[in-house]
Order: sequence, then structure tokens, then C-alpha cells
Amino acid sequence: MSHRLLRIVLWSGLGAALLVAGYLLMNTTFMPYDDEGFVLISLRNYLAGLRLYDDVFSQYGPWPYVYHQVITTLAGHAEMTHTLGRTLTVLHWTAMCLLCAGAAWRLTRSHAAAAISTVLVFGLTWQTISEPSHPGSLIGMLVALAGLLACMLPGTGRPVLVYALLGLIAGLLMMTKINVGLLLAAGIGGFALQHTAWPGAWRRLAALGALGLLALPWVLVGRQLHLSWALILAGQFTLAAFGLLWLTPAPETRLTPRAWPAAVVTAAITLVVLCGWVLLRGTTPAALVETVLLNPVRMPAKFVVGAPWYAESLVLGAVGALAVAWAGWQLRRGQALSLATRRLVAALRLVALGWLVLHVQEWASYYGIFHFAADCLPLLPVFLVPLTPGATDRERLALYGTAWIALPQVLHSFPVAGSQLAWATFLVVPLLVAGWWDLGLSLPALVPAIGVRLARAGGWILGGVAAFVFGLLVHTGWIRYTESRPLDLPGAEDIRLTGPFRQALRLLTLNASIHADLLVSRQGMYSYNIWSGVPTPTGQNATHWFWLLDEGKQREIANRLAATPRTALITSHSLDTFMLEHGIPVAGPLQDYVTAHYQPLFRYGDFSFAVPVGSAAVPFGRYELQRAEASTPGIPPLRFRANVLLDGQAARVRLEAIDGASRPGPDLLTAQTQAVAEPIDRDGRALGPQLALPAAQPLHGLYRLTILSPLLPPDLPWQEYALTVRDPAGRLLGEAVYF
Repeated sequence: MSHRLLRIVLWSGLGAALLVAGYLLMNTTFMPYDDEGFVLISLRNYLAGLRLYDDVFSQYGPWPYVYHQVITTLAGHAEMTHTLGRTLTVLHWTAMCLLCAGAAWRLTRSHAAAAISTVLVFGLTWQTISEPSHPGSLIGMLVALAGLLACMLPGTGRPVLVYALLGLIAGLLMMTKINVGLLLAAGIGGFALQHTAWPGAWRRLAALGALGLLALPWVLVGRQLHLSWALILAGQFTLAAFGLLWLTPAPETRLTPRAWPAAVVTAAITLVVLCGWVLLRGTTPAALVETVLLNPVRMPAKFVVGAPWYAESLVLGAVGALAVAWAGWQLRRGQALSLATRRLVAALRLVALGWLVLHVQEWASYYGIFHFAADCLPLLPVFLVPLTPGATDRERLALYGTAWIALPQVLHSFPVAGSQLAWATFLVVPLLVAGWWDLGLSLPALVPAIGVRLARAGGWILGGVAAFVFGLLVHTGWIRYTESRPLDLPGAEDIRLTGPFRQALRLLTLNASIHADLLVSRQGMYSYNIWSGVPTPTGQNATHWFWLLDEGKQREIANRLAATPRTALITSHSLDTFMLEHGIPVAGPLQDYVTAHYQPLFRYGDFSFAVPVGSAAVPFGRYELQRAEASTPGIPPLRFRANVLLDGQAARVRLEAIDGASRPGPDLLTAQTQAVAEPIDRDGRALGPQLALPAAQPLHGLYRLTILSPLLPPDLPWQEYALTVRDPAGRLLGEAVYF
């Protein structure tokens, strides 16, 4: 087998492995705050013909909507479901990792380094599984492509094409999240200004690039500088930006000035085409400007989630700044780096590698994301110091180009440092791997006695870390997938969850489909609308509607609810607590209405299901258990009662454990039991005669099951068992949980 064919096979295998691991992890996760449902319902409403922003609430630009419109059209007008959204997210995630591999290969010319970058990026961005269908995965893929193009730019024979593609990506990102697009534009512009062979007086433009980069965080953070984490972020960024500028004196190889206007032209065309697309579909210019330009500026005043900072990052920042300052001074004087400087830089990179090894188990966790986000800024300039003297100007320029794209993106973590932390920092990973590879090449000269062996050991250690991270993720996904059960809701058939949380999602969906013609949720959990088929009051479906929607839009929702007799409200108590802890007021006309006009029907786990005050509705999917104190002769002493929705022949009723894979418990249809199904309406009123179970004919509709049974084991944990009804083939017809 030729080396080329072998590389194709190995990279195809790695790509396939990433897809499998991503599928396993993605489809065993569902977040209660349900940003997924929020994005999906806005996409569905847009694809159904409603006007974006005027009729359909969104916090994002038009590109994700146009993109999904193209995808669903090419797929034969496929419906946007959880399954389709998650499939696209896994594809974006995998593509992002492979594009980072391409950047690492361009910087190191090592397939091993590229593979290590792929896996480390995959592990760092694991939180993509928490945000299926969110534009974050699409943003990550585009940013990774921009990073790859930036490191290709110095050696390309078609600079106009590369700049045009960079402009296209910047335009698409501006039309997704304006801050991310502007940060990319700042990186591209700064790189072009700083490293272009400008004629004569035009060289002063380079100073604009430098000043713009240094001022960027202070302009972005603005009025939030009173927050300690925002102040530290701005300070660390400025220090890292100064390090990047200080280490990049003008090389002999320069970018051509005639090519860079292509980026401006393609970016402008992209903006015009996407804005024109949605305007032609009915969006008003005022709504477009309000959503894309004005609302992002207002957001930090209403919703800010800070990132943690650690003492280690402050120490790294101080020591790294000294090392970078001295190294830059020597480079600017045209000197080779002294042995002491190179050893100091090498020691800092070894410390970073040691930290990664010590905490490899936490890399794919919040611990890993938080620490990497805090440490990437002080580390980045240290990893840009050239340790091997043989690097060409073109190679160094490729490294700087990637850094110019990666560095501004770190500010994407402001003002909400959630999933954005990983999406903001992942492009730093190929730069770190390139720095470690550079360290390995320089070790024989730095420590002649053991340098070669030390470099080989470091390479094996770094490869081992990547293999461990990937193995841990695959193992976690496989265990979760095999030890859980499908959610089996429309469009989410193979999302696999376990325990009471899975039952809660099914229980809430069941009762919404039975009791509501309109369904609203206090924190904007719209997956329940999609699964149950019950519409929302209007197309203004925001997550935190209590501050994202103005009073007029809230009153419109309240009026629709008031005019509809059968409605329901779903609430997550943990999200209520989150809002309280972060000082986010849950107030407004809609909150006043639901507080005054709804009463709880039931609570299960973290969730409550409420119906209008005065409603006679009864819960479905819940079983009650009563024990007779003195049994009547011939009548079993244990009575189960449950309201269920059935659609088939009820042949078997039994208890099944809700945790892990399906495990049957006691059978409730035996010779010693008496069981009947009574047809009822939504309010529990009888509609006809009782039917004995097992049923001889199919049952369709709402029924009250009553089962008289002999005593079961007294220590049976009822909360861990669901009462299930199955047909002769074992298909689940209905279920109920104990609470």
C-alpha cells in the first residue's frame, strides 16, 4: 500500500471514528434548558413561511436560516427535527476538527501532530453535544476553515481566491452572530495590515492593525469592566495581543496588497445577498437591523455569565510575558535567540504539556474548558516564539496568520461564557500542538545529552494523551448509549436517556398532547411543542422571554392564552433557581399572567405541569398505589390505578425499571389479578363500560387502568419502576410512573 493511500485510509478512519463518537455522545444528551428546541422551532417556523424577526423570534442572523433552508430543500423538503439537527451538528463538529488538523499539518508538516490536534479539539469542544442545532457548531466549522486558509495564505499561488474565501466566511459569520464575524474580520484585517508589502506611506496602515488589536477587548467589554472576570479577560487579551505583535517583526516574505480587497468585496456581497434573501421573504429592514445589530449591543446589560479565572493563568501571564518580551527584543535586534531564552520558553511549554498530562482525565469536562479558556491567552505568545532557527519566513508567517485568526475569537466568550468558551478557544489548540512539535525539534540542541530521547518521549506522551482523550469519549458514549433507552418521541426516536429524566420528558409531552391546544414554557423549552405537536401562542418563541421580548409581544402571548380554553404551562425549577442566583428578574406581563391564571396539575422531578385555574384536568402517565388494610376474601389487596393513552391491543401490563436498559419487573396480568380498562375523557370522566384485560380487541384513546394484584415484594422501590402496557408483539402502548 502506497504512503498516499495509507494516509487516505487512516484519515478516513479517523473521520469515521469522530462521526461515530459524536453520534454516541450527541444522542445520549439532552439539556433541560433546551436551547435545541428554541433553535429548532424558529427554523421550523421560518421554513413554514413566517417572516424572520417580524413573526419568528431569533437572536441570530439570517445565515443559519438560509443554510437550513438550502439543506432541507436539497433533502427533499425534509422537516427540521431533533434527529436532522443533531446529524448536521455532528457533521459540523467533525469537519471543524478535521479542518484544525489541516491547519496543524500546514504548521508542522506532521500527520501525527495533525491527528493529535484533531482529537484534542474534539475533546475540548465536547460541549457541542449540549447545543445541538445551535449555530455554534456551524460557527466553529467556519472559524476553523478561516484558520486553515490563513495559514495557507503565505504560500498560495492564488491569494485573491484565499482572501475572497476569507471575506465570504467573515460575511457568513456576521450574518450568524455579528460579534463573531467582526472578530474574524478584525483578525483578517489586522493580519493583512501588519504583514502586507504596502508601498511607501501606506505602511502606516500597519500601525492601525496593531492599535486596533490592542484596543479590541476594551471596546467590546465596555461598560462591563466593573466585573472582575471581564477586566481580567481584557487585560490578559491585551497582554497576549502585545506578545503577538512584539514577536512578529516584518519578515522578508510579505502578503501582496493587490489581493486583500477581494475579502472586502466578497464580504460585502455576502451581506447584501443574505439580507436581500430574507427581506424578499417579508422581513422588514427595521426588524433585521434590530436583531442583527442593536440587540447584541444591548445584551451585556441584561444577561452576563462570567468565566472563572485561576491563579495559574495569572502566573503564566506574568512569566510568559517576561519570556516573550525578552525573546521579541532579541528577534527585533536581528539576533538569534539566546540559549537561556530558548530554554525558558521550552520550560514553559513543558510545564503546559505536564499540566495536560496530569489533568488529561478532565480535558473533556467543564474543568478542562474553564482552565484552557483561562490559560490559552497567556500561553499563546509563548508558543509563537520560534525555537528552531531553520524556520522560513513563509512558515513563520503561516503561524502568525493562524494566531491572528485565533486570538480575537477568544473574545467570543463575552458576555456569556458558557458553551462559547470552547468555541472561542479551540483554534488555539493547533498552535499549541505546533509549538510542542517545534519544541521536540529543538530539544536535541537545547539539551544535547538527552534531547533526542526526550523529544521522542514527549511525542509519545502527547500521542498517548490524545489517544486517552478519544478513548475516554468513545467509551463514555458507548456506555451511555447501550445502558439507556430511546426517547422514542417524534423526530427524536434515537435520543437515548435514562432514569427519571427520560420519563419526565415523555410524561410532559404526553400531558401536553392531551390537555393543551397551546403550550407555553417559562424558560422557553420548545422541544415539548415539537414532540407533542401542540403549537406555541405566537412565533415569538424566545428562551428567556421575560427579558428578550418587549411588553407588547408578551401581552400578545398572554392574550392568545386567555382566548384559548385549553392551554398548559411547563416550568423547570432548576432553571428558576439559576435565574434567581444570577440576578435575572423573571418579570413582565406574561409572567404576571401565568402566575395568576395557572395551577399545578403535577410535579415530577425538576418539572411542573400546570393548567388554567379551575381546570378539571387529571394527570396522565402517573400510577397510584393503594393497599387495603383488611382484604376482602377473593379481592387482591393491592390496587394500581393509572390514566394512560392507548393505541393497540393491551396484552401485557407489568412493572419495568426506568433506569438503564429495559429490565422487566413483576407481571401485573396473572391468574391472581383483576384488571380493567375504562374509557375516560381528559378530565377523568367515564365514557363507557369497563373492559377486561388483557383486551381481546385494540383500544384507542384515553383509559383508566385499575389493577387489583396480590402483594408484591414490600421493598420494591416504586419510584424506580414504570407501569407499562404492551401489545402481543411487545410494542409499548402506554406507560405511567409513580410519584
